[in-house]
Amino acid sequence: MKMIGETREIYHDDQYPSIMELIHKPIKEKEKVLRYMKKCHVDAVAPAIVHDVINPENRIPNLFLMSDGTYGWRSDVIYYVEKYDMALPEEFVQHVLSKVKKIQA
Repeated sequence: MKMIGETREIYHDDQYPSIMELIHKPIKEKEKVLRYMKKCHVDAVAPAIVHDVINPENRIPNLFLMSDGTYGWRSDVIYYVEKYDMALPEEFVQHVLSKVKKIQA
């Protein structure tokens, strides 16, 4: 499974980009992508309160590991896409839009 939304701040690892490099970059058909991401399978639940790494005063209430079988992401990625227009890999966006198109057909 390919993980998306990994950032230096969340994983404390310099192999990932800083979230600051990824925000304010709206994705194509954001609402469709977000709806898809929110409806996907929850693989694991972490009993944790997560703080927004951009504005630590904000809390993210739940943390899940989610997937669609091909891609995986933490639920806080959804939060960052909604709140800060965090970029997602174009390959993932195209994957989602092709699946949504098939469902609507």
